[in-house]
Amino acid sequence: HFFLGINIFTLQKFGMRMPWLIYENGQVHRFIVPTFLHFGFSHIVITTLLQLSLGTVIESFMGTGRFIVYYTLVCIGSNIFGALCSSKYAIGSDPVIFGFLATLFSVMLVYWERIPGTNCTKVCQTLMMVMVFILVAMLLTTSAQQYSSYTSRVSIIFPDLYGSIGGFVYGYLAG
Repeated sequence: HFFLGINIFTLQKFGMRMPWLIYENGQVHRFIVPTFLHFGFSHIVITTLLQLSLGTVIESFMGTGRFIVYYTLVCIGSNIFGALCSSKYAIGSDPVIFGFLATLFSVMLVYWERIPGTNCTKVCQTLMMVMVFILVAMLLTTSAQQYSSYTSRVSIIFPDLYGSIGGFVYGYLAG
């Protein structure tokens, strides 16, 4: 086992995304609860730091009330997308992080004319966003390596590829 890891059966009991339970038993709470569950210490530390750094920027221009609604929409939307695309189980707030990145990207595109600076500066900012996106994807994927043997025992997808795609789509639209 790894540092402060959690038992897989505990994750299943507390609400990991298990599509068959959503379809057959109507356990719709599994669309939001998986966002708040994590595999271990490094997983929760990395996702918390990324959410704090990206989320505070988004909350600063959205306001607290809108940010809560936005966060809930991205949580539910990414888990719905992930459950529709894959029958594998999933947990973690990784999809929300990709939703944050998509929101920042959409804000840059929509408010391009209002962003101060020359077009060259704006293009540099956009390229920096792409680099941050790539770095976040690499960081989350690298942190997943230690869980590969842990997740092979059960049908878990980690990192949650379909949830992250869903988070990006819903983050872009909600942003």
